[in-house]
Amino acid sequence: MQIRIYALFAVLLLGGCTVSTSSPTPSASAKPAVDATTTATPEAKKKSQDPRKVTAQQVRDRLAAMPKTHPRLFINSSSALSRFRDDAGLCDEQRFLVARIRQAADDVMGSKAPPRRQTGRRLSTGNTFTSRVIALSSAWQMFGERRYADRCREEMLSACAWSDWVPTHYLGVAEMLLGLAIGYDWCYDALGPDDRATILAAMKDKGFDEIERQRSWWRKTNNNWGQVCWNGVTAAAIATAEDDPARAETLILEAVHALPRTFEPYAPVGAYPEGPGYWGYGTGRIVYLLAIWRSALGTDFGLADAPGFLHTGEYINALTGTSGFYFNYSDCGRSRRIADTLWWFAAQTGRTDWLAREHAALRAATAKWKETGKTEDVTGRFPALVLLWGRFPLVDAPSRLPLRYLSHGENPVAALRSGFTPDASFLGVKGGMPKYNHGHMDVGSFVFDADGVRWAEDLGSQNYHSIEKLGTFTLFNMKQNSSRWDVFRLGNESHNLVVVGTNRQMVAGFANVVPAGLATVQLDLASIYGPCVKAAKRTFTLDRATRAATVRDDFSGVAPGTPLRWQMVTSGTVESSEGNRLVLAQKGKRLFLHVETPKQVNWDVLELDKPVNPWDCTNKGFRRISFAVPAAADGTATISVTLAP
Repeated sequence: MQIRIYALFAVLLLGGCTVSTSSPTPSASAKPAVDATTTATPEAKKKSQDPRKVTAQQVRDRLAAMPKTHPRLFINSSSALSRFRDDAGLCDEQRFLVARIRQAADDVMGSKAPPRRQTGRRLSTGNTFTSRVIALSSAWQMFGERRYADRCREEMLSACAWSDWVPTHYLGVAEMLLGLAIGYDWCYDALGPDDRATILAAMKDKGFDEIERQRSWWRKTNNNWGQVCWNGVTAAAIATAEDDPARAETLILEAVHALPRTFEPYAPVGAYPEGPGYWGYGTGRIVYLLAIWRSALGTDFGLADAPGFLHTGEYINALTGTSGFYFNYSDCGRSRRIADTLWWFAAQTGRTDWLAREHAALRAATAKWKETGKTEDVTGRFPALVLLWGRFPLVDAPSRLPLRYLSHGENPVAALRSGFTPDASFLGVKGGMPKYNHGHMDVGSFVFDADGVRWAEDLGSQNYHSIEKLGTFTLFNMKQNSSRWDVFRLGNESHNLVVVGTNRQMVAGFANVVPAGLATVQLDLASIYGPCVKAAKRTFTLDRATRAATVRDDFSGVAPGTPLRWQMVTSGTVESSEGNRLVLAQKGKRLFLHVETPKQVNWDVLELDKPVNPWDCTNKGFRRISFAVPAAADGTATISVTLAP
C-alpha cells in the first residue's frame, strides 16, 4: 500500500499537477476580477491537519516509511529528470530548460571551487556554493555523465574542509546545509563511503551541533530566519536520516511545531509583511521545505493549508507595477527577482495567470537560444524545478488580478491600477508600522508608475555590511532612538510622505490601509506622527479614466507655523517648475505634478547623487522634490497633489 501511495505522489509531483485542497482550479476563461478587493483563500472542505498537534510517533512513522534510496529531496526517482534526455515530445521551452541545466553545470566546470569568504558577520560564499551544487547535481541527474557528479563531490568536500560556516549568523549555515543535502542526496550513488562520511561529519559538526551551541533564537521566530534555517536543517536531516534517525525525528518534529509561526503572517490573503524582496527569500525557502517534505515524507503536516499562504502568488503579482518593478517597501530592491517559487504556487492552485511574466521571459529566452545556442537565466538557480513544476506546453490565462488590492495583515499595503495595458497607472501605498522586521519609516509612502515608467520611487535598502562595518550603528535595533533611522534610505527623509517639522515617524505607531471608494484608499496616520499632531489622514485616489493619482493630506493639532514638507523621490528629470506645477521627464515620457492645495508653493530639488551623510550610499540618478507648507494659526494644514501622465 505504501508503495502505491508513493508512486501516486511521484506522478503528481513530477507532472506538476498537484491539486490544492484549499482553492479550486479556475476556468481558463475566467474574467479578471476588475473591481474586487482581494479576499482570503476559501477554507478547505476537508479539515486540514494541525501541525502543532503532530506527535513524535507520527514523524517517526513517516521516516520509517520513507524509502531508503536516493534521491528523495524534491524527487524520489532516478528517472525524474533523466526522462527529459529524450526530447521527443518536449516543447521548445522544455528543451531550453534542459539546455539551461547543462550550460549552468558546464559554467561551473569551467571555474574553480569558491574558497570560504566572510564579509563582516556573514558567510558570503554560501549562496554561491549551493548554486554550484544545484547546477552540477541537476546535470548528473539529468544526463548521467559522471564528470558532473565528480565535480560536485569536489565542491562539497572543499566546503566541508572550511574552518566553519560562520555559525553566529546561522542563515549562512542553513544555506550550506541545503547545498550539501541536495548534493549528497542527488549524487549519493556516485559518492564513496569516505566521501559520505566526510560530508556527514561536516553537517553534524558545522551545522546540526551549532544549533545548540548558538542557542539559536530563530527556532521560534515568525520571520524569514525561521523559514530559511528550518529549510536547510530539515533538508539535511532528511537527506541523512538513515545515518541518525533520532536526530531527523527530533529536528523535524521541532520544525513542524515551530513553523506555523512563520505561516501566520500570510493571513488573511497571502501578503508577506517583510516586503517583496524577502518574499523571494523566505517564501522561496519554505516552498523548498514543503516540496522536500512531500517528496520524502509524503506530507507537509498541514503547513501549506495555513490561511492565505497558497494565495501569496497574488501578492507578489499585485505588488509588481506596470514599470515591471516591485513596490519595494522595507529592505527591498525594486527589480523583480527571477524565482522558481511562483511555478510551485501556480501548480498548487491552477493560477497560471500568476506566471504571465515568467511565461513571457521563458518564451523570449527560448527564442534567443534557438538563434544563438546560448541560454539565459530566466528561472533562477534551479531550472530543474521549473521542469518538474511547470505545465507544458505553456498556456497563458487571462489575468485575474484585482484593480484594487488590499493586503490587510500585520504590515498592510495597497495597490491600485487603472488597468492592465502597458501604459496603465499603478499606485502602491504603504501602511503598517516602521518597527516591523526590515521596516523603514515609510508609513503613508507610495510609489507611482505610468506609461511603463516608475515616477515616484522607493530607494530600498542600503547594503547591510556598508553600515555595520562602521561599528557605530545598531542596524537591526527597531527602537525609536535607534541609529538605524539615521540612515537616509531607512528614515522618513527618503520616503514619499509629509515630514512634520523635524519629527520622525513613531516606530510603534500603526496605520491600516482601508478602502474609501472604488479606487480610493485612506490611512489614519495619527499614531505614526505621534504627539506633533492631533489628527492626520492621507487619502490616495487613482482615476482609472485619466490614469492620474491624487494624494491628499489633512492635518490638525499641529503647532501653528510648523513646516510640513511634502516630498517625493524620483529618477525623473525636472523639466520645469513654476508656481504649483512641476513637470518630470523620463524615457521620452512626462509626468505633471499639480499642487491643488495650497495654490502657491516653492519647489525644492535635492540631488541625491552624493551621500546625504558620510555613512549613506550614493543614489545616482535620483532626486527628491519637495515643498513646505506652514501649519495655519488653528493648527490645520491640507495638501493635495495630483500626479498626471
